[in-house]
Amino acid sequence: MRSRKLRFPALLILLTAALGPGAAVSASRSSHAAGVTCISVTSDGLTQAVEASGLILVAKVHRESPEGPAVLEPEAILKGSVPSTNVEVPPPVGEAPCDLAVLTDGARALLFLGVNDGRPEWPGASQVFDLEDGLALQQEDLGFGSVTEFARIATVRSITGQYVVPASDSSEGAGIDWGSTVIPIGAVLLVVFGIALVLMRTWHRIDPS
Repeated sequence: MRSRKLRFPALLILLTAALGPGAAVSASRSSHAAGVTCISVTSDGLTQAVEASGLILVAKVHRESPEGPAVLEPEAILKGSVPSTNVEVPPPVGEAPCDLAVLTDGARALLFLGVNDGRPEWPGASQVFDLEDGLALQQEDLGFGSVTEFARIATVRSITGQYVVPASDSSEGAGIDWGSTVIPIGAVLLVVFGIALVLMRTWHRIDPS
């Protein structure tokens, strides 16, 4: 009887020791990911990186201090949508699970952003291409090398099928995405018009009067 009483406390101690490290790891992971989405943007896995990104922008960076948020002024939206003329990206909290991008005031960049609960998160270094002197240079080069800004944006656009120029202020309408709106709608209207002409000819043969 005495041995059973000794075994029960010992079992509790073993269970606590086994569960304790797991709980600590879980808390550590959640704190590492706070405000940061790390997407590996590689030359071989660009399509997967585009799919993993919630928002892809060509934007100018505005920043009042190195510790404060980065405000992105979009020049073009290659994936997703923005609720206003500017996009605020809050600084990360805690230790990041990857090398973070450097967002410098006044810089232009192509950014692959993760989105959590509707808010963009700070990107990893491989998620940002600095746009300067007509070139797009990845902050953490994962196989892209030196390429022109036009070519890099065109490649991403060919994957997303989107290129939207945002309104400069709230009084303007949003930019039109020709690839996914105007051209398909125009094609449908042409088809409908063609069918109407065929029906009119058929009806005229049946009833010439």
